[in-house]
Amino acid sequence: MSGTNPKLPPEVRFWLRVNKRLIKHPNLGYCWEWTGSKFGDGYGGMYIDKKFVLAHRYSLSLAGIQVSKEQKILHKCDRPSCVNPRHLFLGSDADNVRDRDSKGRQAWGERNRHAKLTGDQVKEIRSKYVKGNGAKLAKEYGVMPFTITRIITGKRWKLL
Repeated sequence: MSGTNPKLPPEVRFWLRVNKRLIKHPNLGYCWEWTGSKFGDGYGGMYIDKKFVLAHRYSLSLAGIQVSKEQKILHKCDRPSCVNPRHLFLGSDADNVRDRDSKGRQAWGERNRHAKLTGDQVKEIRSKYVKGNGAKLAKEYGVMPFTITRIITGKRWKLL
């Protein structure tokens, strides 16, 4: 995390990396965009007293809101780089999953970067499946047998 003088107070270093007028959300006003270093998923942070602190967590602490390590910080604006405390709210892991799913941000099927199969392959598996050949299909498609079971029972790829 370079770019600012580490001798400056953390609050000053924080505000040097925030742009309050870059992106306007239609219902919430401006996102405060973190312009400092970011992870691949868009979340940013900085070092304070040799400890890495996530920017959105630090923003809430500057706003006087204490956040425990167990709590998640959710974004009303769905922008991981936003540090505007009015766009942030506290929740649990379950709240985070509900928020993600209610906004359609879950990557299903081929959109999931971990998917090993395409939608066409799933359709082929379903058409080729007969009781007792799950292990053979698993080997053919390079997945585990329980993946075939989940596809057939609708626990995976249920939207196809």
